[in-house]
Amino acid sequence: MIREATPADYPAAFAVVRAAEPDFVTTEAGFRHRQVSLPPEARLAAWVAVEDGAVVVARAGGSVTFPARFTLIAAANPCPCGFRGDQVRTCHCRDDQLARYAAKLSGPLLDRIDLRLSVPRLTKHELLGASEGEPSAAVRARVVAARDRQLDRYDAMGITCNAHLPGPMVRREAALTGAAERFLGIAVESAALSGRGFDRVLRVGRTIADLAGSNRVDVDHVAEALSYREALQDEDRVPSAS
Repeated sequence: MIREATPADYPAAFAVVRAAEPDFVTTEAGFRHRQVSLPPEARLAAWVAVEDGAVVVARAGGSVTFPARFTLIAAANPCPCGFRGDQVRTCHCRDDQLARYAAKLSGPLLDRIDLRLSVPRLTKHELLGASEGEPSAAVRARVVAARDRQLDRYDAMGITCNAHLPGPMVRREAALTGAAERFLGIAVESAALSGRGFDRVLRVGRTIADLAGSNRVDVDHVAEALSYREALQDEDRVPSAS
């Protein structure tokens, strides 16, 4: 008789799932609200799963590997009060509070996030729906075309998309133009990109090029990929593509 596993059986594996509110987690995607309020071990467990695409639970009698290939979306307030950088409300957090809050999101954890963006307060026009966005059907068609390009490109390698490319392979398959390679070289120094961050910029840049229908990754694609790794620290600098 095989019974369903419980958190008591594999606490480390279930920590990945429990790292987010259960109502927001599926096998395909997970949303983590108030990321910094989670215990450090829960944050680390989830990010290791994102990095490796699997969760390994080791015990004295052996180990079990659980597949964990999913898209993770996390959100956090910019500061304890939530108003740092706001154009309407004033942040009243002290420097020591800001430092403790920021320390909960360590550099290695942030380095594993492909897209880092600040979401400002919505304007009244946005809230009232005065401006129309791009139709979902058009976005879907562009995404499907980009995924088809990736399937064709990596068919012989058994890889389905850019996100699954190992570091050495993404550097070979990115197909950077000469100008894009020089621009990225400047970014490595000015934005202090780590090896992991470098590979993630290449993957995102390659995906942006696929969405644009381009066979080569050019400067604009790299610049956009870098812009999505928005600096969360004052010393980070991203070069301009102009």
